[in-house]
Amino acid sequence: MLIDNENIDKMIKDLTSQQFDYSGYYLIHFLNGNNKKNLEYLFKTFLKLFIYNVNVVTSHNDQNIQLLTFLIFTEKSCNSSDPVIVNEYKNLKWNINLFYPPKMRNLHNCTMNVAGAIYEPAIMAQGDYENDNYTLIGVDVELINEVADVLNFSTKFIYESTPGGWGKINEDGDATGCFLQLMKREADLMIGFVARTEIVVVIPSGAPFNAFEKLFQPFQSEVWIAFGATFVLGIILVTLITLKKNKMWKNILIGEESKTPVMDIISTIVGGSIRVLPRRTTARILLVAFLFFCLVKRSLYTSALYKFLQSDSRKPAVTSIQEMIDNDFIIYYYPAFKQNYQGSKIFVIGEEIDQSEVSAYQRKTLDARFKGAVVNYDSQVLVLNEPIVIALSTWSFPKDSYLLKIFDETMSALRENELQNSKMYFQTPHSNTFQVVTEGKL
Repeated sequence: MLIDNENIDKMIKDLTSQQFDYSGYYLIHFLNGNNKKNLEYLFKTFLKLFIYNVNVVTSHNDQNIQLLTFLIFTEKSCNSSDPVIVNEYKNLKWNINLFYPPKMRNLHNCTMNVAGAIYEPAIMAQGDYENDNYTLIGVDVELINEVADVLNFSTKFIYESTPGGWGKINEDGDATGCFLQLMKREADLMIGFVARTEIVVVIPSGAPFNAFEKLFQPFQSEVWIAFGATFVLGIILVTLITLKKNKMWKNILIGEESKTPVMDIISTIVGGSIRVLPRRTTARILLVAFLFFCLVKRSLYTSALYKFLQSDSRKPAVTSIQEMIDNDFIIYYYPAFKQNYQGSKIFVIGEEIDQSEVSAYQRKTLDARFKGAVVNYDSQVLVLNEPIVIALSTWSFPKDSYLLKIFDETMSALRENELQNSKMYFQTPHSNTFQVVTEGKL
């Protein structure tokens, strides 16, 4: 790039992240570079844009050329944009073979403002928060301390004690909570939750069977169908044989003594007695076989019914959101869930409640007659089997932050050393206000 004192602002205006890679390397030939005030203004503006690999070439004459840059972190200063000479061209050669000194490998114990909100077990306050006598602990706190040791920086936590205190980015571009602190550059980054968790829907258990339904529970529906088909077929055959004018087959198969064979079948099925027995051998054999079949069936049914009555078996609980919609359930959720997971199908039958009411509504799910469910992060009671949303933790930075690249490299190194086992990737939210580093579970 070639600029002079008069077109600094114009050049900077054209430096957008859509057209230029802010993490790239830039060499600027600054005409009249001996104007220190303009050079300081140039570097200060680049620092605000997070463009840090910038060198400026200034020349007083053909024999004396200077290469200047700014070092953000040094032993004497932090977030500095003061011009520093890194190399000089004299006697037809450069003094040293170094043109772009590394600026992010050592942050020289400078302080990074780290925003975060309570989010167990990622960030927790141990001690007395109200009297400002507490220590932050948790997965994310440990991890940011590991990164701080590698990059040599200190941390100052900006801690929001309320659940959901990380805030959100509104559609109009405004922000709240920790996101607002990033937008105002009051925080250098915001840590979130690194471990992978599932948001669950706490549901009531299945309803108990009523007295009539319990009678049909010992056997599966297929068994009942087989029994029913057998008995109906037997009744049809007996009826057809009885109605025939020729009584020979009735006398052989049923016996001429039986006047009500259909009622005898029904009585035998339910364990009743037959008052009149056939005299023919064939009819007696068939009757004994049928009686033995009914005896085995009743014994199996009685034992299965006794075992069922001794258990606390219930109707199956709901297994999906669609099933809850079909059964007129209401899903209760807290405000932060709605803020962070817009578009979830839960809102079709959802109703917002205050955060303080979540526990009370969760206790209601212990009543099987309660036609409702509660959104929560974890639960020791029954939860819906259908996955609702995976909350992958994010570390957020101001857009185009120069910390992104070095954090990515450092976390990759930690992962290779088995401190982590998941791949890091970058993601840009729809508002295009922040860039986000997302991690999987430890």
